[in-house]
Amino acid sequence: MLSLVSAGVGVSLVNGVARWRCPDGVVLREVEGLDLPLHLDLCWREGAVGPALARFLALP
Repeated sequence: MLSLVSAGVGVSLVNGVARWRCPDGVVLREVEGLDLPLHLDLCWREGAVGPALARFLALP
């Protein structure tokens, strides 16, 4: 997301960890009053194989 913003593609909501790897020219501002649970999804390229992906997919 940060790379897309850095390239001028748009804006994004990111979690607070992003501040530690923010590209030059990208500004992060806290959104006051926003209380959202952090929901994560695993995504991968269709047809991809590999031991790390297999381990993730095997998790309950």
